[in-house]
Amino acid sequence: APLLAVTEPSEEALRRAWRLMDEGRRGSICVEDLMRVVSKFGINFTMEEVSDMIEFANENQNGEVDFDEFYAVFCRASEPQ
Repeated sequence: APLLAVTEPSEEALRRAWRLMDEGRRGSICVEDLMRVVSKFGINFTMEEVSDMIEFANENQNGEVDFDEFYAVFCRASEPQ
């Protein structure tokens, strides 16, 4: 058995993570929301890097990411290459 088994996060785990980012309960997160969260965890991304992350996840191109788009990123990441 592997020493460390990495599993994809459950939908409930992703919803908990989402609630950390969507503090205002608007139903979407913007660059500033994501920047605030990563900074709280001591992760140093530039505004441009965070903007690129939002752009990558933002399927409807409205400048913000909703939960379905957020969830889809993790589904795409777990697909076999």
